[in-house]
Amino acid sequence: MSKNNGDNMKIGILGGTFDPIHLGHLKMAKCAKDEFNLDKIMLLPNPVPPHKAVSDGAKEEDRLNMVKLAAKDFSYFYVSEYEINKKSVCYSVDTLSHFTKESDEYYFIIGADSFYAIETWHDYRKLISLCTFLVASRDKKCEKLEDDLFKFNKKYGVDFRCIHMEEIDISSTDIRNAVKNHKPLDKLVPESVAKYITENGLYC
Repeated sequence: MSKNNGDNMKIGILGGTFDPIHLGHLKMAKCAKDEFNLDKIMLLPNPVPPHKAVSDGAKEEDRLNMVKLAAKDFSYFYVSEYEINKKSVCYSVDTLSHFTKESDEYYFIIGADSFYAIETWHDYRKLISLCTFLVASRDKKCEKLEDDLFKFNKKYGVDFRCIHMEEIDISSTDIRNAVKNHKPLDKLVPESVAKYITENGLYC
């Protein structure tokens, strides 16, 4: 990726199955970008692990296409197919190890639920040492989360920071249910994604 004036870029990574990508994902990424002065946000679609597959989920190709549609109207978003193109199990520690070998500065964006479960992740001690983690709070004030992040940073000597954002109550499950019940998607996903879902008969 090209760099501005030869300087390293600050890049946020937001991964997920994105089944489908929705306005909550985009809002989280935008808040992280604004608060921490990031240059770009990488949207990183993940393969769906067999134990997490849902019967009404979209195919990998469709999920990737929807992420690309959601990203195309924003200059600071770009899509990586790194995990989608891998033919083996994808662990966050391996993906981050791959990207942090580059000269750019990476920030891994996760939700509060993921933060509270991160000690169960594969090789988590190495994972949390690889870059700065930005954690989206469910509450804009996020005093409890910030206190927990402080303790976590002190315990492990790492750098986890809170993203201050208003709660957005959207989930991919809500969207799949809305499609089944023929409800409008305009407040849930970008217009281009809603059109793609309809035209391709997804989640019916």
